[in-house]
Amino acid sequence: YQLRHTQRFIALRPRLVRVRDECAAILPPHERVRTFLLRGWHECRQADVQPLAVFALPVVQIPLLLA
Repeated sequence: YQLRHTQRFIALRPRLVRVRDECAAILPPHERVRTFLLRGWHECRQADVQPLAVFALPVVQIPLLLA
């Protein structure tokens, strides 16, 4: 199970980098973030990866790192 999910995350990374690069020129910044999250969510679902594991977990961990 863990190996399968790790392989999916590894395969997803180049797709998310491509989405990030494509969204880099979008202004204003809140539209850039919104577009990246929507497209990233879609890419995760296509790659059979739980989107919350990619987008929500890191956001939750930031306050823990700052404490």
